[in-house]
Amino acid sequence: MNSLSFNELQTKQEELHGVAADKLEKAADVENMLIDVEKYLQQIKVGTPYEVAEKMNQDYVRNRDFQTQFLRANEYDTKATAEQLIRHFEMKATLFSKDTLARDIVLSDLNDDDIACLLR
Repeated sequence: MNSLSFNELQTKQEELHGVAADKLEKAADVENMLIDVEKYLQQIKVGTPYEVAEKMNQDYVRNRDFQTQFLRANEYDTKATAEQLIRHFEMKATLFSKDTLARDIVLSDLNDDDIACLLR
């Protein structure tokens, strides 16, 4: 890192903190990407906990901010985003009750062992 120029170091720091100029998103682009995510989800969601959660609370599952987090985490790869959303709800169904699928997990959803694990 010491051999990098100021501009190269600045670029690396921006990438590290998720604010790289080349990664700045435009609202219209994000909307189009979320439409693509929805298209992929339509193809792969049948019979999954994602579909169950969507039927329980569509506003939660399809929330733009919620899905945008996954889109950013997958570096705007719409197919990977759809697949990760499916995995998210599969994991949520495995770790918690079905009742938690269509809402955020709260402290009261955790048992004593869960809390002890978090405190380690």
